[in-house]
Amino acid sequence: MKFPFESELCPLFVHLRSYVEDPKKPVTWSLAFRIHAILKGIIEVGKELYAITKVSKIAFETFFCQVNYAENCAMNEEDMHQTPVWKHNINMVLFLENYGLEVFE
Repeated sequence: MKFPFESELCPLFVHLRSYVEDPKKPVTWSLAFRIHAILKGIIEVGKELYAITKVSKIAFETFFCQVNYAENCAMNEEDMHQTPVWKHNINMVLFLENYGLEVFE
């Protein structure tokens, strides 16, 4: 399954805008098919929501494991003790890990 990119959706919204400006304009098969495809995609994603959420959580947790590993490696290097900005930035990124807790869901 592939989600549409913004560049792929923009032409649809531009096309829809022409109907707002001219409501009596006849609806084309092209527009009807595009709307149908988007609605069908939404329904299909709804069925796969649990699987998408599960994969997203794994990716989220893996990212923070990698950040923790990088922090641990960096703290073992002598030069990193002299860069408080880097440590501050890593701590800010690690704070985002809290959003994965049950209370934030």
